[in-house]
Amino acid sequence: MVFLSFLGHGALISKACYRAADGFPEIVSEDIAFTMESVFKGYHVRFAKSIICEEQFPVDYPAFLKRQHKWVGGSLEFIKNYFWKIFKSTELDWFQKLDILLFVFNLPLTYLFSLFLVTNILIMPLLGVRPSYSIWLLIPTFLFYFSPMLNDIIHQAKFEPSILKQFKYLLSSMLLYGSVYYTTVAASMKYLFTGKAKFVVTPKFNDNYGFWQSFFMNQGTLLFVLALVLISWALTGGLSGVILLVVPAISSVYLTVMTNHENDWLEQIEDYDHD
Repeated sequence: MVFLSFLGHGALISKACYRAADGFPEIVSEDIAFTMESVFKGYHVRFAKSIICEEQFPVDYPAFLKRQHKWVGGSLEFIKNYFWKIFKSTELDWFQKLDILLFVFNLPLTYLFSLFLVTNILIMPLLGVRPSYSIWLLIPTFLFYFSPMLNDIIHQAKFEPSILKQFKYLLSSMLLYGSVYYTTVAASMKYLFTGKAKFVVTPKFNDNYGFWQSFFMNQGTLLFVLALVLISWALTGGLSGVILLVVPAISSVYLTVMTNHENDWLEQIEDYDHD
């Protein structure tokens, strides 16, 4: 049996379970934490196939970034409070433990990619080692890059016959999820230095953003990518090590402006919601 989490909506909780878990833990990811407390008390989540619930997607790109920031901090806080409890739990099988840990680690693990960047574009060049990789090594990189979108790619191919629209969808997905790397790193750094995660309510109403407003809203991302470009070019003589981060990050301004009139696109390419 796979592990199922109560994710804060579309669920019924028995009074006995709520009391046994002593209510919702006061952390950002209180829904997943409540699931764990319930499991430790002998309760489990069951999926009801006959019930269909809808979930509202972020109304625009800035709202999407705020939700991403909250999720990363919340995941790290959850890991800090529950990792060893899950590891030592006798109520869960090993594959259920692996399931829940992979689920909460998937966002913070992006932060560890920074070690790869630092090693390849800073440490190795400063040590006089010039990294050289076979072109074939790009294959697993692209496979992992596209793997989160695989389910939606198959779904789109089944219901959308237009190759052009499928390509637009795939490109939009790449830009969207590639552009949140800075937000993920910033949220991880903030939690690691402060030890606190903050619950930020995802905005429910969108706004109209002009180009310059969008530019300044994303200045952290743009400064981050500018630093990557300068360091990579100065020390390695090229951008091959950072290009998959540079292009999506630069598109953050375009993504912000685009959501003024095309809010449906964000819903269409939301492929890894916590649902």
